[in-house]
Amino acid sequence: MVTLAPLTFAVFGGVSLVGFGVNLMAIPLISFVFVPVILVGAVLAWWVPALDGLPFAAAAWLYEKSWPLLVWAADLEPSTWRTEPSTWWFVLAIPASLWVLWSWPLGLRLGGAALWLPLLFAPSRLPEAGQVRVDVLDAGRGSAVLVATHSHVLLFDTGDRWNTHGTVLARTVLPALDAYGIRSIDLLVLPGLDDDRAAGAALLAFERGVHRILTGGGWPANRLRAEACRDSRFVWDAVEFETFTAGRGKYCVLRIAAGEHALLLPGDLDANSERELLAHGRVGRVDAMVLSRQAGGAGSGSEWIESSAAGLAIATGGIATSDTRARALARWRDSGSRVLDTRTVGAVQFVFGTQGISGLTTARAARYPFAWRRPG
Repeated sequence: MVTLAPLTFAVFGGVSLVGFGVNLMAIPLISFVFVPVILVGAVLAWWVPALDGLPFAAAAWLYEKSWPLLVWAADLEPSTWRTEPSTWWFVLAIPASLWVLWSWPLGLRLGGAALWLPLLFAPSRLPEAGQVRVDVLDAGRGSAVLVATHSHVLLFDTGDRWNTHGTVLARTVLPALDAYGIRSIDLLVLPGLDDDRAAGAALLAFERGVHRILTGGGWPANRLRAEACRDSRFVWDAVEFETFTAGRGKYCVLRIAAGEHALLLPGDLDANSERELLAHGRVGRVDAMVLSRQAGGAGSGSEWIESSAAGLAIATGGIATSDTRARALARWRDSGSRVLDTRTVGAVQFVFGTQGISGLTTARAARYPFAWRRPG
């Protein structure tokens, strides 16, 4: 466990603190009891089918009694140690792990253990005041954008799409939160509402906790409290956030500004809603835009593109092979915007502040998967 810990931190961003104790019980139980009983049942099912019920029933009983204990251990608050140390730590930690286990005097071994101390003081991956770190996640046909300031976290959409029921959020958003060491969301913005997004919001509230939810459209009658999106402004760590509605309250749009620079997340806007916002002068010029999931035949009109003049356009969601989507992205490219498509380059990450966009990188540009998790 000690020798593999640096590799585990590198790949998974954390290590299990209960795994060693659980394995001391589970491995002998599974190897010497559960598997042999199953094999006996398999042999009896082949030779004497009438007698195979007893070993299979015993195996089922053992599973029913042991599995809840494993789940209980996994759900303990300190069960996992998550941190994001700097890259240089791994250069020291790998030999230090062998040093600790070597048959040397205790003093030397404690010296090796001291090289693990940087884990306790790993710097936060959250940005400085006046900046936001933006992660446009690769959610397939859905869309999810994680926005983090120095002390607050906002999630725009859950990544879910038709008939996913929160599974996309569990696969993409929760690991991203773990990579930052984030235990709760200050604000969840749902640009539109459907059953799958509602299920994703409920899962997020259960797994991490959500302090506030804004939704475009109505909200189903359940215990998870949510507010209808409305025109409002608030400031987090010297960064201004503005929400406004379109399509008679059906859509919720988010605009983030740091100084004279701005980022727009239009959500599910269609062409009519784009024209509505343009008529009221609500958009203005922005440095970057995470394109609407309707960025196909239903959105990304020429007037919308010209008015925003976004230097960076990030496409998410939709059907990757759609002709209308391809034509919409072509319109953005023809306008001079740099277009990044998460369906092609994977997740997109950058820092946004008073100096504009910096540190732009994509998941598939990383040579190794774990390199994506390291601080820039």
